[in-house]
Amino acid sequence: MGAGLDALLLDEFVHAVREGRQPQPDAGVGIRTVEIATAAQASAARGGEVVTLA
Repeated sequence: MGAGLDALLLDEFVHAVREGRQPQPDAGVGIRTVEIATAAQASAARGGEVVTLA
């Protein structure tokens, strides 16, 4: 978390560009993470009801 994580992500990005590959985590991972966090918030708001992800 914080500056250390930023440095790791930047390092991964630079290496991926140099190697001609997709950096990880990619946008798909970010989108899925937001979906999971949103579902967790919805579940909490509903008293712990299970929320199904699409």
